[in-house]
Amino acid sequence: MKQADKDYAIEYYYEHLLKDKGINYDDYLKTMDYFLLYEYCEWVMLGNKYNDTDPERFKSYSIKAKDLAKRIARNKA
Repeated sequence: MKQADKDYAIEYYYEHLLKDKGINYDDYLKTMDYFLLYEYCEWVMLGNKYNDTDPERFKSYSIKAKDLAKRIARNKA
């Protein structure tokens, strides 16, 4: 999935399912960041658990997890 498709899905979900419930958009985006961090870390954990750290997927999720964790940390400061 391209980044533009992901961005569209995130925006669409908010506009059509959450906005009318009074959920703040910034809070929604923070929640999405935490959800994605969990997903990325789960893939990293499974790669480590099963000693399957060479594949491109492991490397990709490891980088994504680190980058997102740094962004979350910066935004909390």
